[in-house]
Amino acid sequence: MSVTSDRLRVLREEVNLTQEELSKKIGIKRTRYAKYETGENPLSGDIINKLADFYGVTTDYLYGRSPLTLRVFNEKGINNEYTELIDEFERKGLSPERVKDLLDELSLILEKYKSK
Repeated sequence: MSVTSDRLRVLREEVNLTQEELSKKIGIKRTRYAKYETGENPLSGDIINKLADFYGVTTDYLYGRSPLTLRVFNEKGINNEYTELIDEFERKGLSPERVKDLLDELSLILEKYKSK
């Protein structure tokens, strides 16, 4: 199994979906999706984008290029803003651990202001 197929399986299990349920949500057949999870078929750009959007992660995370999972869902598109922050932090040379710490701190700040 590849990093991508492992991450697909783990993410699907985290949201308690079967392969059948997930494949319906992204508009493909279960057998096709199953081959992504086993690594038999490579992901197309269209499908990886759908999966990244569905899970709230970056395509780099799904491809195994980034150790960070960005799992922020909300109606105001903070997920996209976080993605830009991660890119900026990585350009500045911050370690993945430090980036995660900064994102955790930002999440706490956002929660504080959200409750006001």
